[in-house]
Amino acid sequence: MAETKINGVAEIVTSLKVEEVSGNVRESVEVPLSFKLPEGAVLKEAYLDLTVSGVSQKWRVYIGDFSLTKEFKPVLQKENGSEILSKFVFNVTPTKHVLLEEPVLRVVNTSSSAIKLLQSSLIIFYEYEGLGEAEYFYGISLDPQKTMVGSLDAQRSGMLYGVFKTSAPNKTKVKIGDCFKETVLGEVDELVLECDKGGGYSIEPEKPVIPLTFIAGSYQLNTPKIEISKGKYENGKLEIVVRNKGSKADNVVLVIYSSGRILGRAELGEMDRGEEKSAAFEITADRNMLGVNVRAIWVKAKLRDFTEKFIPL
Repeated sequence: MAETKINGVAEIVTSLKVEEVSGNVRESVEVPLSFKLPEGAVLKEAYLDLTVSGVSQKWRVYIGDFSLTKEFKPVLQKENGSEILSKFVFNVTPTKHVLLEEPVLRVVNTSSSAIKLLQSSLIIFYEYEGLGEAEYFYGISLDPQKTMVGSLDAQRSGMLYGVFKTSAPNKTKVKIGDCFKETVLGEVDELVLECDKGGGYSIEPEKPVIPLTFIAGSYQLNTPKIEISKGKYENGKLEIVVRNKGSKADNVVLVIYSSGRILGRAELGEMDRGEEKSAAFEITADRNMLGVNVRAIWVKAKLRDFTEKFIPL
């Protein structure tokens, strides 16, 4: 696996919508890669990571109106059954003035053959004063793997992110330290796992997987970590309990929604590490409503993030 070591917090935006671009007609496709750098953050490195099925020599790649290359030159290329897979990685750090304005990837085909764009990822590494420390290994591969194992700093939090190509469905077990989950991968699919404590990690699929993109990280961040610990619905009232397992939050906001409709909102104010708070909402559930989504948004200085949980009614 071709990999690089990078310091800085990682932000990953991926589109797995398959885009087929015909040849001979200068056809183009646009892929929104919505990303916004936190105010006050400093961009360290940025990469555009593409996976393509098919053979072509004449493509143009743009971020917004900024041309990255006149011709595709794959970093990796390999036959996979009846198709040819190619990996393209562009260092787009110099185009940060474009990246920070809701970037759109545009690919123009000027060749005679069609190609399928299987994966489009924008991978950003940035620093923010007082945020903490983070270290990541970022790699790409076109070689099938039966298992993937490694280790992360056991004294820090750990994270795995991957885009995999496989024969679907593929039941897969993922582990970092004491954290474990099972998932089912589609033909081209994402996998994410985070754990408060790192240590050894493993990815064990039932069928071989190709790690098109793989990122493993260890970090110790001075950010809140809001956990939606309880949700209880009774007599038209929904009570939500949250706990802060990270650093102090300047404000925590709860938003209740269903089918895109906001049903309630509450500000909990500051939350110290280990503190627990609750809020109650009047919710009228109809027979078609199986539950609601709860989003807990934390704010610290100019940073913000959120976690979500589905609560059955």
